[in-house]
Amino acid sequence: MVIEKFIPNIFKTFLQNLLENVNFEWHYMNNSLNYNATQIQDGIFQFIHIIVDEQGNKSPHYEKIKPLLYFFELHTGLKIKGILRMKANLLTQRELSEDINKLAIHTDVNEKDYVSFIYYVNDSDGDTVVYNADKTEIIENASPVAGNCFWFKSNQFHNATPPKDHSTRIVINCILQIENE
Repeated sequence: MVIEKFIPNIFKTFLQNLLENVNFEWHYMNNSLNYNATQIQDGIFQFIHIIVDEQGNKSPHYEKIKPLLYFFELHTGLKIKGILRMKANLLTQRELSEDINKLAIHTDVNEKDYVSFIYYVNDSDGDTVVYNADKTEIIENASPVAGNCFWFKSNQFHNATPPKDHSTRIVINCILQIENE
């Protein structure tokens, strides 16, 4: 589900300036997925910044980015029970063949009380795509529009594509445990 104009423009500009600043700490990853001792080799490198990891360790930038969680609760009506992981991803522009121009199709968590949301920091191309259970049909997709949020159940298969027309695709990706209704 896409939430347009997820945050006020002043906070949108603040986050964009923060993550595009030359002093923001990005770390190279040689594949799009490499966490929880699980590595899927898709050959798509990216740069990441861990905001909150699975052990609860927080980036020095956490408090600046944390208001995204309040806006998520406000827009969805869901109550956050905990943060499994929050990170910023930066994909760079590249021309790849169509058959390898996608990040690995994956799930974030296989339990049903988790949701994932992608906050789009900048305008770009490189959609986020959600698939059916056998990964053969697209259920929904969202294009990167700065200030928008795309969320879905964490046990749904999904992936992203690197930008072809823009220099970068920057997102904040969060996996949240939600309270059961």
